[in-house]
Amino acid sequence: MNKILFLVAKTGAILLSLSFFSCASIMNNERTTMEVHSQPDSATVFFKDGTKVQTPALIIVPRNPHDLSFTVKNDSLTKTIIIPSRVAPEFIFGNLLLGWFSPIGYITDAIGKSKMYNFNSSILVNLSDKKRNYTYYPKSKKGVIQIHGSIPLTVNQRFNNDIKSRNYENYLGLTLGLDYYYSGNNSFSLTGKTGGLGNGECWDNPSEDYYSQSYMLTHNHDIYLPTTENISFSVGYGLSSTQFHYDLYNYHGVAPTILNDYYNYSTSSYSKYVSTRIAAGLCFNARIMLLKYMTIGYNFIPSFYTFGRKKWELQTINYFDWGFKVPIWRPRSKKISTVLYEPKNW
Repeated sequence: MNKILFLVAKTGAILLSLSFFSCASIMNNERTTMEVHSQPDSATVFFKDGTKVQTPALIIVPRNPHDLSFTVKNDSLTKTIIIPSRVAPEFIFGNLLLGWFSPIGYITDAIGKSKMYNFNSSILVNLSDKKRNYTYYPKSKKGVIQIHGSIPLTVNQRFNNDIKSRNYENYLGLTLGLDYYYSGNNSFSLTGKTGGLGNGECWDNPSEDYYSQSYMLTHNHDIYLPTTENISFSVGYGLSSTQFHYDLYNYHGVAPTILNDYYNYSTSSYSKYVSTRIAAGLCFNARIMLLKYMTIGYNFIPSFYTFGRKKWELQTINYFDWGFKVPIWRPRSKKISTVLYEPKNW
């Protein structure tokens, strides 16, 4: 008992000490970068201290609660831009990962102040647009390879177990895959999914175990909002192959006994029926992408032909999921003008 208490106390001390560093303080540098694009291109960006740079430009500025302002000019048009400082998503959401110690993370970030702020990562200034000073300009993802994964929430599937066609629900699923962007907004994805495990047990009636495994090749299109970079959308469609697995146990009125955490059956007390089928079909998905890396999505996988049964029939899987997308490789970006700007009044 003392060893357990010591381990719990030691673990708590480690987590507590880590939480003092906080999420924004660990993940963010003292400076942040912002791409500035203009329409028409090759305009000049002027800062108050006399610094200037031609678009497209990469501006490096200190994180700060103050707004950032500059002027964009070409031969005939001039526009003054004010970029509001905002609280960084690492501060808002990252500290939640600390669980019970998240208040300490928030306090630590608030004391450090500067690292908890951020500016837009990429903007477009249309010098002819009189209604909006700037809009969000999505960075090109062409050539980017990213890994994605998710935890499916309740998975509803309807398949034929060779006895009858009915609906099943699964839990504890997992998906994992890769995306390759062949253009700025379009990508191909290869995804594998386990449908989790579900069962319905009653010792004096048949017991069922069922799960599925799917492989999907999809073509996806990202949709960005002009007003924000924190929320975007993605829709995809493609081909799928799914293996449905079904086990049926008949206990003949005899309950199994438990021995060393395993169920012990006598051969005379139950019979087992196994059905495994592979089906081919389509797949569709729609996702909301939050803060660049988090996703919430809906997936629909209809299968039309079952190879083992050699039969055309409709079997479906649909589920909501929560997951992530993280780039693991980026091509070298084209060189653009870079300037370090540090306002004196900050």
